[in-house]
Amino acid sequence: MKKWIALALSAVMLMACTACGKKDEKMYDLELNKYVTLGTYKGVEVSKTDIEKAVADTIAADLKASAYDEEITDRAAEDGDKANIDYTATVNGESFEGSSATNYDVTLGSDTIKISDIEDAVVGMNKGETKSIDVVLPDDFSTTETDINGQTAQISITLNKISQTITPEEMTDEIAESRSNGKYTTVADYEAALRLEEKEIAVWDAVMANIEILDYPEEEAEQYYNTQVEYYESAAQGYGLDLATYVSMMYGQDESSFLKSLANQSLMQAVSDVTMLLIYKAEGLSYTEEEFNAYVTEFAESNNLESTDDAIEKAGRETLELGLQQEKVLQLLTEEAVEIETEDTSENSDTQAADSQSDTSEPEENSTDSSDTSADNSDTSAA
Repeated sequence: MKKWIALALSAVMLMACTACGKKDEKMYDLELNKYVTLGTYKGVEVSKTDIEKAVADTIAADLKASAYDEEITDRAAEDGDKANIDYTATVNGESFEGSSATNYDVTLGSDTIKISDIEDAVVGMNKGETKSIDVVLPDDFSTTETDINGQTAQISITLNKISQTITPEEMTDEIAESRSNGKYTTVADYEAALRLEEKEIAVWDAVMANIEILDYPEEEAEQYYNTQVEYYESAAQGYGLDLATYVSMMYGQDESSFLKSLANQSLMQAVSDVTMLLIYKAEGLSYTEEEFNAYVTEFAESNNLESTDDAIEKAGRETLELGLQQEKVLQLLTEEAVEIETEDTSENSDTQAADSQSDTSEPEENSTDSSDTSADNSDTSAA
């Protein structure tokens, strides 16, 4: 569930810090007012319509991700069913490349099997039935065994199982618990957490839209950049790939464009941190050691770390302090924010979001665009 809120603690940044070896470096030991002038940050207006639409979209995605297969035993196979089949094909009694498969799952009508007539033949069959068909192979069927092109293949098909994919129609406590990795056990609690998070995102976007950027804290941005690069390099190594191949496969970008987007994101991340710290100080916010310990405990548990000491060692106390300060600021600003009814702008927002994912231009003077361009928002747990 967790989305990017351009502040100190995205999951990627935190876990990158566990490997970057920079936990003892001091960040933001600087004159904050040199970089950002605050605008209105208390009582900002956010769209209730957009928040509720975002929650609904997340719920819909959760339901789709919770789909399951249900076996069908009381009718013949139909288009759209998932069929498990065995098939063998021969030409003049001889097999050829791709001519057989056992326990092969295929969605009927998807044209997944190269000999598409096989899928067509399964429609109307019952579980346990075997059927034989003759199929004339296309003239361009094979580039390696050209002697079978245009020939008639004898094909035997056995239908082992018919099933259909069932998508739950509504959220349940069980789905909520599963999608939140056990953090929430009721639909009400899960949806409330989703809504709060979406509101926090909207509030922070509104706050960032009101600031004036005077300069970029480049040293701090460089630390973010380095930790992100190390994170992605480590991820690539886990697949036995170099960074260029990894980002091409995972995100459809060339390495240069990807690194440029990380650099731009890191600049805006640093600006966002400065903004957060300015608000934290302006409002005289603080936290107790007890609150810090509770925060670190939750962080350790959510990231599968052995202990709070392990969390502090790997992430660094200052990084964790920034995270707690972020929570304090967001709590204050979210409580003060005003929800207003607006027209549904989701279609335009989706288009803009898609555009922003491919935007690798440098931040403009006084730009306050804090969107994540790294394309790594895979975390679906409620946080």
